[in-house]
Amino acid sequence: KLESTRKLELPLVAVADNLRSAFNVGSILRTAECLGVRKVYLCGYTSLPTGDPTSPITRASLGTEFSVEWEWRRNTTDVMLQLSRMGYQIVALETKEAWNEVNSTPARESVSIFEYDFVDPVALILGTGGYMQ
Repeated sequence: KLESTRKLELPLVAVADNLRSAFNVGSILRTAECLGVRKVYLCGYTSLPTGDPTSPITRASLGTEFSVEWEWRRNTTDVMLQLSRMGYQIVALETKEAWNEVNSTPARESVSIFEYDFVDPVALILGTGGYMQ
């Protein structure tokens, strides 16, 4: 007999900053559900779930837009400041190679997500996938 398991909830939130792709938003919601993320903040012009079963978000999220807590916020910086005041460590996800391509200062002090110590509450910032000049 299988025992029911309590849903794991990590001290982790995700902040989507101006994501252009609705499919990426759906993928983030699906991943957040798998990881037990407390909440996903969808900021700026990030696509929002509509509940339409034919929408790219619903298709990519496999319906997790209905089970993951999410909130739209106009300004990513305001969300980051609020989370910081609440004791969250702000962590930006980026590949070292992509960072080095667009920045004059190399990402020497970056830490692999697989080596990061998730002891404190963490807010993962996910960017646009493009770079502003």
